[in-house]
Amino acid sequence: MPLSRYSNKISQSFDLETPNKAIIALTLSESRASKDSREAGVEDLQGTMNALVALTDRGFLGARSVSIDVTSPSANRTIVTITAENLPPDLVVIALRLTIDAHDTPPNAFNELLNALDGDREMALEAFAGIDFDSDVIHVDVRNNADAGSPMDALYYLGGQSGDMLEAARITLAGFADAMPDVETEHRILSLAQCRAFLPLGAEAGNEPGEEEYFASGQDLIIDTISIEVAALTAILAMQAPDKTPDLSQRD
Repeated sequence: MPLSRYSNKISQSFDLETPNKAIIALTLSESRASKDSREAGVEDLQGTMNALVALTDRGFLGARSVSIDVTSPSANRTIVTITAENLPPDLVVIALRLTIDAHDTPPNAFNELLNALDGDREMALEAFAGIDFDSDVIHVDVRNNADAGSPMDALYYLGGQSGDMLEAARITLAGFADAMPDVETEHRILSLAQCRAFLPLGAEAGNEPGEEEYFASGQDLIIDTISIEVAALTAILAMQAPDKTPDLSQRD
């Protein structure tokens, strides 16, 4: 899927003199907004953002004193407000990805539900709560606390520019065994990966995000079945082992 599928619906404005706040406002169509309550969606997205905040508490992206609040002031509006003592652009990039993922149901989701209900299409249609980004999302506005400003170049990619993707059945990080995340941190990393936090908008993943496995082997850290933006994995490893530089070349 091309980036333009998303970027065509996104407007942005940043006052670079106000680096400690950002607001993401997503607007749904009236027809979509009338279909169901927004409470569950807001609660789910808040839980995802809480996992991101928990990683910043461990040093992810160098952000400090981060708070992310998800609200729905009306049936067709979702507002994500990010504040921080130090708010790096990359954190806004990831929060935007998570916001869009929560409003972009995978195309095969309905068929999976239909199969789970033994082909009962009527029941599946009644139960399905998926959102079609193309038809259901009208607009996404990303800005900080300023009424006017300029676009932020780093909005779509970590580091501000398109970088390499890492697709591997297995990658070995020599000497990084002590960077193995604890159970709670690993769960947060995987839950965010599943929500495409670590993939550019529109990127196709060869391996299912969130299904990768981290484990230590001797002095090495092994990650199996991973698809991730190299800049994202580098940031995760920097959180776990800030004094080390990973060699990402040992891939299968």
